[in-house]
Amino acid sequence: MAPHVKTGHRLGIDIGGTFTDFSVWDEATGRLLHHKAPTVPSELSAGVRNGMNFLKDRYQINASSIEYFVHGTTIGVNTVLQRNGADLALLVTSGFRDILELQRLRLADPVNYRATAPEPLIPRWRVFEIRERILADGTIDTELDRASVEDALERALALKIAGLAVCLINAYRNPAHETAVREIVRQRAPDLYVCCSHEVWPQMREYERATVTVLNAYIRPKVSGYLESLKRNLAEMGLRVEPLVTKSNGGVMPVTNAQATPVDSLLSGPASGVVGAIQAAGLSGFRDLLTLDIGGTSADIAVVRAGEPTYSREEHVGDFPLIMPAVAISSIGAGGGSIARIDTSGLLKVGPASAGANPGPACYARGGVAPTLTDAFLVSGFLNPNTFAGGQIKLSPKLAEDAVSLLGISMESDCEATADAIIAVAASGMYAEFSQVLTRHGVDPRDFTLVAFGGAGPLLACHLAEEFHIARVLIPQSPGTLCALGALSADLKNDYVRTLNLRLSEDRIETIRKCFAELAAEAGTWVKEDAPEATVPALFYSADMRYHHQAYEIELPIDPHWLVDATQDGLLRAFHALHERLYAHADPDEPVDLVDIHVIVVGAIRKPNFPRLTPGTGTPIPIGRRRVRLSGRVSHANVYRRLDLQAGQLIAAPAIVEQDDTTVVVPVGFEAVVDGSGNIVITNVE
Repeated sequence: MAPHVKTGHRLGIDIGGTFTDFSVWDEATGRLLHHKAPTVPSELSAGVRNGMNFLKDRYQINASSIEYFVHGTTIGVNTVLQRNGADLALLVTSGFRDILELQRLRLADPVNYRATAPEPLIPRWRVFEIRERILADGTIDTELDRASVEDALERALALKIAGLAVCLINAYRNPAHETAVREIVRQRAPDLYVCCSHEVWPQMREYERATVTVLNAYIRPKVSGYLESLKRNLAEMGLRVEPLVTKSNGGVMPVTNAQATPVDSLLSGPASGVVGAIQAAGLSGFRDLLTLDIGGTSADIAVVRAGEPTYSREEHVGDFPLIMPAVAISSIGAGGGSIARIDTSGLLKVGPASAGANPGPACYARGGVAPTLTDAFLVSGFLNPNTFAGGQIKLSPKLAEDAVSLLGISMESDCEATADAIIAVAASGMYAEFSQVLTRHGVDPRDFTLVAFGGAGPLLACHLAEEFHIARVLIPQSPGTLCALGALSADLKNDYVRTLNLRLSEDRIETIRKCFAELAAEAGTWVKEDAPEATVPALFYSADMRYHHQAYEIELPIDPHWLVDATQDGLLRAFHALHERLYAHADPDEPVDLVDIHVIVVGAIRKPNFPRLTPGTGTPIPIGRRRVRLSGRVSHANVYRRLDLQAGQLIAAPAIVEQDDTTVVVPVGFEAVVDGSGNIVITNVE
């Protein structure tokens, strides 16, 4: 293969609720460019188009010169949260009509006995039973009854449905009946979209498999329609490469794959942010991280160990479990656009309702009147009204003060004290969520570096670091567009699963080895067909295993060499050791079940180079001073411009560092230094 000539641009885009972020890597010069364009909620592709027009006018970057385009989207997750997806019907095996209603028979909130189960995306009256039965080992107990399928289909079509989800019992072991149902539907209604569970995620646990199938069909019209429109618009602008879309697992996939299985991209934006944080912090030598991404509508938190994100198959999107692998991210509805209010109990609350991009916070002067966290930041002196978002949005201090003061009347508090309280309440909500995340992962925050990004992350990072006694906060060079940079840096990645559900024994090793080989072959085909950009792919094996009488499994990373030997000893030793490490208990005499096997294929791509920062000495020269208030304390902070900072320079508190995509606050009790990679490292000195 001829060596790659580095002449083009590589573009990463992330669409948020308030801004659409762009990161561009010029391979010829090594230069990284960043831009934020206001999101257009009514037409998301318009925000992309506006941003690309800006890149063309400002930097002469034409769509035709872009040789790699990757894009994160929140359309799917917003569709689920807002419950405005497609009208669907669901076909299930006779006796399983209530699968979406019964769920797991657990309280949504274990400490609230009045909690109600989430309302399914497909109501019971649009769920139809068909006669068939496949057993857990894949054998057919009852043949598919074609007449029952045709009858269910006629009743579903009478409801004017937009799509059909199919989830038959044990189809993960034998998809023959789901495949036959698809063919029957194709003959009767060839234009009707059909989504079969074995094609989305063939893993046992019927409710979770049914849910992910329904989610995929539910969001598909909006996601696929948007991506089709995006492809068309980009082609008209001159883009010559196929766009890629970021995935929930921290990787990327071709846009055609995203249109077919949009459920893969439900958590794509937040996952890209974690990838970007790992890359930025790695330049400074930090690998154990707590990531904090605060945007316009939410705050996302994740844990990174030894440079690798924590993954989970137990994430939730809105009310629904996502059994597919995803970067483990916890979210809280508190961002820059979160609205502050007094609840019925007379308490101050911030979020989850957001002013979004339109009308936005009151200070945007676009018609919004409710006070938001951004308004509180402006009143408290953190923001420069003339340079917000690179000067694209001129903030109105008066409108912010009017909105915050009106809320203050209910609190019998003045404007500044009310703004301070809004910030404190927003931070306390993040503290509560952060505490749960740390407990769930068994993390001592004192051992980790807090990486803060997003438009509002660097404003609140030190506040949270102080509460958790985190010694170090890292602010990347372009925190406001880090999700776009993470998308640009993410590798091509795909996941494969197969349920075996067998007792681990010597005579089963060959079966396990054969199934891993089959999944690896599928992964290799995917790389050849859908990931030509990737280098030689790497394969990672794992298995979900448990003691015979346990109800749930733990995931065990597998060394392929264990499968070469015709023995189970390597698997058993590793499983017992992992169980001991997780639960301080192991029972080598208890039989072990291997439930599922997983293969992950990762194809590395070229990543941006980060030039070292020019060395400097002493302290940087401030461009001004500003009166700020935080935690009831008023002080005057030096204001610095991020572009002026040089490696090795110290920043004494209190200080504010301004840049186009965010503002960094260094409060009293902290000090900051700019390192050679351009990151600002803030240390708690109290």
